[in-house]
Amino acid sequence: MVHWTTAVLFCATVALAALVTLLARVSARHLGVLDRPGEAHKQHRGEVPLLGGMAVCTTFVAVVGICTMLDGLQGQDDLQLLPVLASLAIFCICGLLDDLKPQRARTKLTLQILAALPWVCAGLPFESLRLFGEEFYLGPAAPVLAVFWILCCVNAMNLIDGLDGLAALTGAAILSGIAGIAVFHGDSVTFATSTLLAATLAGFLIHNSPPARIYLGDSGSMAIGFLLGAMTLSVNSPLGTASVSVIPALVLMSIPGFDVLVAIVRRSLTEQSIGEADWNHFHHRLLRNGYSRWRAALTISAFAFVTSCVAMAGIIMQNDVVSLCLCLATLSAITLSVGFGRNELTLLVQLVGRRTLRIGTRAGRASRDVGSPTPLQGESDLTAEPDILPLVEPDSPEEDAGDSGRRAA
Repeated sequence: MVHWTTAVLFCATVALAALVTLLARVSARHLGVLDRPGEAHKQHRGEVPLLGGMAVCTTFVAVVGICTMLDGLQGQDDLQLLPVLASLAIFCICGLLDDLKPQRARTKLTLQILAALPWVCAGLPFESLRLFGEEFYLGPAAPVLAVFWILCCVNAMNLIDGLDGLAALTGAAILSGIAGIAVFHGDSVTFATSTLLAATLAGFLIHNSPPARIYLGDSGSMAIGFLLGAMTLSVNSPLGTASVSVIPALVLMSIPGFDVLVAIVRRSLTEQSIGEADWNHFHHRLLRNGYSRWRAALTISAFAFVTSCVAMAGIIMQNDVVSLCLCLATLSAITLSVGFGRNELTLLVQLVGRRTLRIGTRAGRASRDVGSPTPLQGESDLTAEPDILPLVEPDSPEEDAGDSGRRAA
């Protein structure tokens, strides 16, 4: 009976999300909340509504509220959802403000920190971390670490939201792992909320699949990132404990996190600003390799589903080492198969080699006598820094139009 109830509720949520998203499309055009082409880093053609995030958040909050009133979540801990929903609403509003008028990076970060505070101040699901069988008490550092994790998840989902349907598909893949771990731990609240959010994203995808008729926008990507961050912590903190498992949470978010990590390395080594947009994200690499937008989005979400299965396997086997190794193997397969991260790895190796050569040259020079002869004309200078292999900056693809204003992130 429970299984049938879950299935019916899932389908009803999908239908409601599709309907609310349709209303959001009409409302956005009427209000003029549109993403217009022709601006920097935007390659889509025609005006596209930008209220997809509002549709997702409205549907999710409505369904969770209805289920809670009907005792559908079957938990005396339903009140713990109130601070989550409060932070969700603030994240959604902050993202909408950025959609309407792009905010400075510092302002955006400040708003994100403020948005996370209701969830943090209401009581964290953990006080310590479990890592490779050892437990580390955090004390006052727990809220700070929780906010940092939320910010990482929010901005990771914001960065990958550059292709039609990508953020929603990737989010749904991660939610499948969260739901599986929740079942294993007997966490009915997290299982219900993760299932409802996955159903909401499925309904939204009806309108957001390539070619998208509505965009998720920052209001949606930031909201989804917050919910994923909060759920990955709560589901890895089994009921009755105040400790969260680190490795499963990292593995669940490893695909968006890998994209962010590669972007940080690339922009740091090429002396770009961390917040500067480029065309070298995971989905850009797949598109340049000849993938269609649908195939690129499905490929990335498939990798996210694989890492979700890895996280579940690690929880079931209670073995962080196996989970971490399988996750690293998956990320290595991405680099080897599609080349994503290969240039950044080359840059990093060259930088390490250059620094090593410089240190060795200085050590050799210090050991010489002061009166050593001057190098002959034409003799190579060992102290000269070798050129670093430049990261190829491809032309902006005309058909790379994706979500979030089709901007490079």
